Amino acid sequence: MRIAIVGPGAIGGLLAESLLDAGHEVSLVARDARRAARIRSRGLTIGRRKLHAWTRVASSLGKSDALDAVFFCVKAPVIESAVRSVQGAVGPKTIVVSLLNGLAHVVPMRRAFGRSRAVFGSCYIAAMRTPSGAVVHSGGEHILLGRSGANTAAVKTAHALLARAGWKVKTVGSEERLLWTKLVYNAAVNPIGALLDRTNGELASEPALRELVRLVLKESVTIATRAGFKPLHRDMEARIARGCLAVPTQVNSMAQDLRAGRVTEADAILKPLLDEAKRHRMRATTIEPLYRALKFLEKPAR
Repeated sequence: MRIAIVGPGAIGGLLAESLLDAGHEVSLVARDARRAARIRSRGLTIGRRKLHAWTRVASSLGKSDALDAVFFCVKAPVIESAVRSVQGAVGPKTIVVSLLNGLAHVVPMRRAFGRSRAVFGSCYIAAMRTPSGAVVHSGGEHILLGRSGANTAAVKTAHALLARAGWKVKTVGSEERLLWTKLVYNAAVNPIGALLDRTNGELASEPALRELVRLVLKESVTIATRAGFKPLHRDMEARIARGCLAVPTQVNSMAQDLRAGRVTEADAILKPLLDEAKRHRMRATTIEPLYRALKFLEKPAR
């Protein structure tokens, strides 16, 4: 199949490698022409492998590229431009899979591609880019896909593609609960790790930090449940602890963004919780100060 990865960063790079190894024609869509030229020249380094065998590396694709599947692996703040970068290459039978954090991508994806082609998923994969630009897979191999009445065929195709590429894939019968479960997970871990610049292992093993995570998680679950999106799992605290300890040296993506001076996904991950808390007249005494602190630290990046 002809597949495009929009956002060949850490997660996108791992996904691209696995699909390439599975025998597909894989194109990479970078955020700008400079980044695309760098990948064309130097290749994409995944672990110790330097890969050059991409069908195309560009900042946008058009009708001549005629894609069978597109995987979006960008950060939420750039989803609008990411959609535009491949919209011309997406046909009526192309499946479009979004693996973004938060909720900000849902409306742009459905508006651009419709409910039957759009698939929303959550990755439980830890990966980082080294200072040299190499992608390192720290751990995790699970991808969950949300199924609705309209996108059953697209989900089936996406499931098969990812499973044959070596990922552990599960389909969930509620897109909303799938996305809110990952949002709650990220809300409990990412802001604290980012603001304190701590690894996942430290968040799970240091009692004071673990208590902070627990408090944010409790508030997030309460708000999500009140909004009608109860997380898929009852044991979220234990799952977060296990997930963090499984990749103890991992620095979460929000912390990576702050370190690099980039805008974080605070609006995509924390703002929906604050909005629902306001709508239901609930207090968000832990989430609101975390959000405000992140937005303050983002100012130099804007």
